Amino acid sequence: MTELSSLSLSPREAIIASPATGYITIVLDSGSKLIVDTHDDLSVVLGNIGAVLSDKALVPALPEFLQKLDYLKLDAGNKVVYKMRK
Repeated sequence: MTELSSLSLSPREAIIASPATGYITIVLDSGSKLIVDTHDDLSVVLGNIGAVLSDKALVPALPEFLQKLDYLKLDAGNKVVYKMRK
């Protein structure tokens, strides 16, 4: 969780899904969720989160983005899916 803080993210809670799925959901202070496959290389996952957050076209201002973000799901093969709140 310290690594997320270095990306200016404030994790509040981690929820582990059933062991068979291998997913963990990290709930941020903003209420946004990061959904991570624990079978993936977590250093690559952190790099992908950093790449998404540094994309100024997608994230012009991090606090506002996090307030609107429902979830960011990081899957194998550097696939990132996100959903914004309505």
